Amino acid sequence: MDIDNLEGVKIIRLFPGKSFRFAGALRVKVLQGQVEIYGVNIINKAEWHSVFSDPRKNMLLSINNISQNKEVRNFKDKLDGNLIKIKEIKQGESVIAIQALKDYTLAEQQFLLTSNEELNIANISLDDYQSKSFFNLNNSWRQSFELLVKISKKQQLVILVNGIQNSGKSTYVTALINQLKSLTSNKTYLLDIDPGQPIFTLAGALSLIEVNGLNLNNIQTCEHKVISSYFTNSSSPSGNMRYYHECCKSLIKTYDNIIKTQSANEQSVLLINTPGWVEGLGADILLKATSIIQPKIVVTMTKKDQGLKDNDYIEQAKIAFDQLMYVTVENDINEGAINTKGSVQRNRRLISSLIAQSYNKPYLFKQNTLEGSNQLPLQAQNNKVNGDDYFLSKTHAFVMNKQVSQLISFTDVKLASSDLQFNSKIEILRQFNGQIVAGIQLDEELDQSQLEDLKLVQIDLKEMKIQPLNLSFFGIVKDIDYNKGMHVISQNDVDIKCCKFNTVMIVNENVFKVPQSYLVQDDLIEIMICNQVNSQIKSLFYGKNYSDIQYLMPDFITVKK
Repeated sequence: MDIDNLEGVKIIRLFPGKSFRFAGALRVKVLQGQVEIYGVNIINKAEWHSVFSDPRKNMLLSINNISQNKEVRNFKDKLDGNLIKIKEIKQGESVIAIQALKDYTLAEQQFLLTSNEELNIANISLDDYQSKSFFNLNNSWRQSFELLVKISKKQQLVILVNGIQNSGKSTYVTALINQLKSLTSNKTYLLDIDPGQPIFTLAGALSLIEVNGLNLNNIQTCEHKVISSYFTNSSSPSGNMRYYHECCKSLIKTYDNIIKTQSANEQSVLLINTPGWVEGLGADILLKATSIIQPKIVVTMTKKDQGLKDNDYIEQAKIAFDQLMYVTVENDINEGAINTKGSVQRNRRLISSLIAQSYNKPYLFKQNTLEGSNQLPLQAQNNKVNGDDYFLSKTHAFVMNKQVSQLISFTDVKLASSDLQFNSKIEILRQFNGQIVAGIQLDEELDQSQLEDLKLVQIDLKEMKIQPLNLSFFGIVKDIDYNKGMHVISQNDVDIKCCKFNTVMIVNENVFKVPQSYLVQDDLIEIMICNQVNSQIKSLFYGKNYSDIQYLMPDFITVKK
């Protein structure tokens, strides 16, 4: 192999059936043949692809050779202006080029993985991760993908994916999206009706998403657009079943309206990600959702050697919806590899969004050699609160204190009656202090009796008096200025003044479990607030009714604090 002046790039030959396994971040380009990465089929085209294989995850990514090309002799190609010559490329062989994701600064290099001396690519490791698994399509996955991709080229498809907990549903949906995006020209949508472990969004909501990019990473993120999102304030569909199904009905109606506006030659695929609760009541809830969504194909994920055991839903669905196509997919070593415990996953995502930490800007790792595990760059080794899966580290809290907060003004607060008893409105407002909140859109024409369905931290729609609540953002209340409003740090630095919302509601702790104000604000501020409460009661709400409030309907002003 001859390469002229090609610095910082390695050329790798993948023989039939072989894979390049790694941890870290790199750019890859296929020079000859075809490879597969997390369901993405990549052939020899001009572009580079960025791939992130986060070593902190249980499942790592690999570049798998799937070439069926014939033998090539005296291969020549140019790579970024440099000539590459290979005397012989065998039948079924692929040739790839890899390089560092970016040029790292000296400050960033302290966070990089230690690369193999022979490979010498920054921020990539070839260490033997014996406790990890590497994603690779098994025969069952591959056959189902081939079938679904073939059908999708001929008609509009709605595919519902179900299975017991930790059976690989999210991984399968993500890989199928990658297959569709790389092998067809179809528009791809995701209807995520799992409020506990959604794929791309934060928990506590049901969402309709248009997926616009490839997911070449194991952290479940890619270019996408949230078309509509409804706040459930629960991590389970059982939190309010009627409301859950109303949200499903509204989201599928939105999708149907999108399809009606498409041209005759456009094809779309809608994938449904469902909860892993498929026994007893969970099966009944999902059956009702199936009747609302009306999929054409139902895919069932099964664990190795378990079959359809413990899946009440699919047995009943085959009887109730016998006109549908059913596909069973057998999982193996990768079962549930991406998912950690649901509550842990929800909190990690929330914390990352609140501290505006991006995994790929830049995508850095730091190897903690003393403990043999990989830590987030923002976490110091011995500087964590106990139970860090549920709590902000001290470093996170420090970062959050330095962030710009936004003021949501409650100068014109609408009040609603409540079964909760407080002595004053100040006490009600203080319930929001240090809490995770959601900005939602409530129908302004609702009367007092209809508002009784909204509790302080629960949506209780027994009478079905209000429609699904549009979710605009999540945030954490950093502190409250009782004369002006609440200072909120929004998820991913969302500009609150650009959000359409008229209500702020406390998020139920079954969705997120985040520490109270001692990690968010200075204790001295809390003490000062306590000392000023009595005087503020007299001045702030003078002459107004002291009925309990359940939500705030604010105007909003962005301020730098």
